[in-house]
Amino acid sequence: MSKASADLVRRFDAVAGMQRVASADRKTRWWITARRCPRCATPWLVGQDEVVHDFWALKRLSDSAVAAITNEAWWPADFDSYGRFLLRAVDADITARFANADELAYDAHRLEDLSPDMHACDKARALGEDLADYQRLLTLPPE
Repeated sequence: MSKASADLVRRFDAVAGMQRVASADRKTRWWITARRCPRCATPWLVGQDEVVHDFWALKRLSDSAVAAITNEAWWPADFDSYGRFLLRAVDADITARFANADELAYDAHRLEDLSPDMHACDKARALGEDLADYQRLLTLPPE
């Protein structure tokens, strides 16, 4: 295993080992959880995409933010839009390219539903596609 791969596995294990404090609505925001480090008890907002780019992002939370999440179902806006969350992976240069881009048709349709406020160019970029390919994906059935 390469050093980069070993480092990625170590990071994944660290996040996966965190205690889940709360999860956002699994139907509309499945990619967001609040977790707490078992070693230092630091709370984190965790966004994870294992469908398109295999990307994880973390943001440290305050105790008051954790209380708002658990008591009021209030979630910080940092990872609130799936499309904007995917753009974080693109901006960090962590993107996947599919041998058969048609496999992204479901994700393109899902972006239309979950991120209606995003421009089509940004949705295309979030999937690592150009606008013409993104628009073509929307003509395919979302299987």
